[in-house]
Order: sequence, then C-alpha cells, then structure tokens
Amino acid sequence: MEKACDLLENNDWSVSMIAERLGYRDPFNFTHRFTKKVGCSPSAYRKRMLEKSTR
Repeated sequence: MEKACDLLENNDWSVSMIAERLGYRDPFNFTHRFTKKVGCSPSAYRKRMLEKSTR
C-alpha cells in the first residue's frame, strides 16, 4: 500500500490503472483493501494529498 500511496499522489493515473499496476485484477478489491489499510478510499487519499500540496 505504500507504493499505492506514492502513485496516488500523482494525478496522471486513474485508481483503476494503479490497481492494475499493483497486480489487482479488480479495482474494487484494491479499493477495499486500501481503505481497510489506510483508513480512507484511494480517491479520498488522493484528494487529501492534492489539497496539502496546494497549500
């Protein structure tokens, strides 16, 4: 999930593309596991990181 966090900080790739890159065939499975581990969805994580970088 550390790699997922790194990839989510860049807005060039969709969550589905990141999931596939990390070996998840099903992006919903990736989202579920990410949320369980990190505490928020990949989209929410990305939004939070982008807000931090624009401050």
